[in-house]
Amino acid sequence: MGGPAAAGMPGTVFPGQYIEIPVTLSSPNKDGSYTGYWKLRNASGATFGIGAQADTAFWVKIKVAGTCACRLQLCR
Repeated sequence: MGGPAAAGMPGTVFPGQYIEIPVTLSSPNKDGSYTGYWKLRNASGATFGIGAQADTAFWVKIKVAGTCACRLQLCR
């Protein structure tokens, strides 16, 4: 999957707080199942993830199938 190497946090995030971090990803051109793994980085530069030890990457799974036939229509 294509995507940015980093995405900024909206500010300070406190323990137990829920936030959304939007990231635009591009699917591969070949059919198949794909998984992307990520960790977060704190202000000191240390990476962390999820789980009891905060060391597990979180992930997104996608399935690419078929082709996309997109049509652009310009309106005036």
